[in-house]
Amino acid sequence: MCKNIGGFNGNSVGKSLVVDLTGNVYAIGSFQGIVDFDPGVGLSYLSSPEGNAAYVTKKDAFGNLIWAKQLGGRVDAYSIAINSSGDICIVGSFTELPILILEQDFKI
Repeated sequence: MCKNIGGFNGNSVGKSLVVDLTGNVYAIGSFQGIVDFDPGVGLSYLSSPEGNAAYVTKKDAFGNLIWAKQLGGRVDAYSIAINSSGDICIVGSFTELPILILEQDFKI
């Protein structure tokens, strides 16, 4: 099933995705401006005021958004992998100190 994410005042480019053992889909990519990462009727805006930023999203097997997170700093994410324990590994590059703001509910 395909679903679209859209820009409010920006754009996004998907670069890699992986599916976990329960069918959840994790995707990474880059975006500029303000983008709504919720493909449904809800809103989940991320904002990148200083050019390109990287994102990671988790959607269920039906394409419904579970969460969307921004990788802070000037980060470019290229590939994503997940192990059987739910640990995520993201490969990319950065031009300044990368910042990933984790929340308590970020655990997969």
